[in-house]
Amino acid sequence: MDRLPEPDRRSTTAPYLQVLAELITRIRAGQYAPGDWLPSVTRLQQETGIADRTARKVLSTLMERGYARLSPGMGYYVPDQLPE
Repeated sequence: MDRLPEPDRRSTTAPYLQVLAELITRIRAGQYAPGDWLPSVTRLQQETGIADRTARKVLSTLMERGYARLSPGMGYYVPDQLPE
């Protein structure tokens, strides 16, 4: 899987929204298929340069929008059913 791009700090769009949009695009395109593990908080930090809190916000927002499920102690994965 390709590295996630760093957010454009000059953009008026918040960094977490930029990373969130990229992950949703990749999920929708099938780059992350149902059952695939999503990047961890640490990996999101390393690849995008976002803070711990921001990475957690990205993952929790994916979950709220139906693009991720949490397996306690394991991480976030793509669910079988995606939102319309």
